[in-house]
Amino acid sequence: MEKELKEEMEMKKNDKLKEIKELWDKLDGVTESAIKKD
Repeated sequence: MEKELKEEMEMKKNDKLKEIKELWDKLDGVTESAIKKD
C-alpha cells in the first residue's frame, strides 16, 4: 500500500515538473521574441 502511495506522489510530482518546464519554455519563447523585436 505505501509503495503505491509513493509511486502516486512521484507521478504527481513529475506531472508538476513537466507543467513548470512547459511554462518556462513558453516564457523563454516570449522573452526571445521580445529581445528580437528590439
